[in-house]
Amino acid sequence: MELATNYADGDQGSGWESADVFAGLRTKVGEMPVGFSHDGRYSLEGEGSLLSRSSFGFVPMENLAFEVSHHYALDDLFGVHYEAATIEARYRWTPKWEFEASQTLSFRDDSELGHELIVRRFGHDLLVEFGVSKTSGEGGSTFTLKLRPELLFRPSKIGYIEPR
Repeated sequence: MELATNYADGDQGSGWESADVFAGLRTKVGEMPVGFSHDGRYSLEGEGSLLSRSSFGFVPMENLAFEVSHHYALDDLFGVHYEAATIEARYRWTPKWEFEASQTLSFRDDSELGHELIVRRFGHDLLVEFGVSKTSGEGGSTFTLKLRPELLFRPSKIGYIEPR
């Protein structure tokens, strides 16, 4: 767990700005790895949570991982800027092939904010990723092809759980 705060002294006044919190927990429920994480910024003047992302992830089978996240932020006038949820999954089909998918939905207007599907192939020294994604407000779909040395690859930590 980590807690930080900032003291501002400027034209708009001085004082403590916010309390920033990052907390995470990895454990097992039976034999199933689970992880919780929370990243939040809280007002010290009583406006509540200015920004937060809370996630819960679990690995029900050795090659399958899921994560559910809630994202929330206030704007400069302390109105809700956005509130959304994301679900992610990763499946390791074989030691060489992996599939990853995510979808983000907005709670404010019941719309889809984006989705992504990635097919990943681990070579001897080279990683190949092919992805298709769509993000609301960015027009059509985006196709990506990534080639990079496996040494530089950092897998996503779904549910704050280290990939196997």
